Amino acid sequence: MIESALHDDPALAHYHWLSSKVLPTDEHRKMLHEMLSDPEQIQKVKMDLLASTESAFSKESEGKRMLCVEFLTDAIAWSENPEIDLVREAIEDVLFAQNISEAMPEDLARSLAGDKVELFTQVLHASPEQASILADRARGKEVEPLLVYAKNTYVREINAMRADELGP
Repeated sequence: MIESALHDDPALAHYHWLSSKVLPTDEHRKMLHEMLSDPEQIQKVKMDLLASTESAFSKESEGKRMLCVEFLTDAIAWSENPEIDLVREAIEDVLFAQNISEAMPEDLARSLAGDKVELFTQVLHASPEQASILADRARGKEVEPLLVYAKNTYVREINAMRADELGP
């Protein structure tokens, strides 16, 4: 699934290779940070996520979108990213894109919704203030239930981890 998604996208393949390093060297980290802060790559990943050419679910397309989501989550998680505003804008554009419809196959709609949930969860983790702003903007819009679901799930998981830390 991932391999076929990377076949036609050398930059995304390189990102995947760098981000998969278990013991990255300083040079590998530098290369990864250069990619995560490259405005052209951020825009390309955003456009890949916004592409509305899918009319049926495919594991290849889902694999590529998963890597694009992973790229943006890594980019927003890197607190010193000099292009953090561009990353936030890209995530916001994906969240508010009206790219899910009742007419599309359910498995495709779920996959696209999952992209949005994952991205918003990462915003919740990296920048709760930004997540709050996005949640306010989502009120009354189609994306609102997804963001509410993501936030509720995130809060439940955080609370469970805290309870585990406290012990019996």
